[in-house]
Amino acid sequence: MAKRHTDTTLYDQQWFQTLHPTLKCFWLYICSKCDHAGIWDVNIPLARFTIDPNNETNINFDNLLEIFNGRILDLGNDKWYLKKYVYFHHGEVLHPNNNFHLSIIKSLEKYGLATQNEEGLYAVNQSPDKDAVKTIRQKPTARMATPTVAECVDYFKKKNCHEAENEAEKFWDFYESKGWMVGKNPMKKWHSAAANWLKGVESPKIKSRAYVQEGSLEEERDW
Repeated sequence: MAKRHTDTTLYDQQWFQTLHPTLKCFWLYICSKCDHAGIWDVNIPLARFTIDPNNETNINFDNLLEIFNGRILDLGNDKWYLKKYVYFHHGEVLHPNNNFHLSIIKSLEKYGLATQNEEGLYAVNQSPDKDAVKTIRQKPTARMATPTVAECVDYFKKKNCHEAENEAEKFWDFYESKGWMVGKNPMKKWHSAAANWLKGVESPKIKSRAYVQEGSLEEERDW
């Protein structure tokens, strides 16, 4: 059962004060029924039945988007988006290394409602970024260009590695045998993998390169 925060200043805000009591109930209803990204699967008959089953107030539920004056965005396909929901519950930015935030990001990205900045964090949009939606749908799965042995040797020499050629060849052979995979995921930046390999060469505390490959590499957030 999901738990939601409540805005303690809601009843002090003029836009809410002017609503009919039935519409106030509707707002609280969709705030409770939407998902963690503030997206509600529109079901007006159920909402009407829950709030005013006998239609005693004779409220028109056909122009709710106009009544709430831009606070709700119609995403199409019977999806409505509460524009300030994520901001209120989770703040200005979402962190992709937080599993709960990541789930929200994936939901918002479908509609161009989350934009990633240079630091890798996501800002929540109040209206869809059409270009972002197009990019998400058409974005190909990019694979890293596999380095040559010579490129690895050159990198190891630049890092002043002792016996650079020997270590570079070992590094290349090791990942070539694994198809340049890190665990179950394709490697994205071999330089990061090489840097971690060098840590295994230089640090006596790391006893095996298997530790470097399966453990330390996963800490590299930039690839």
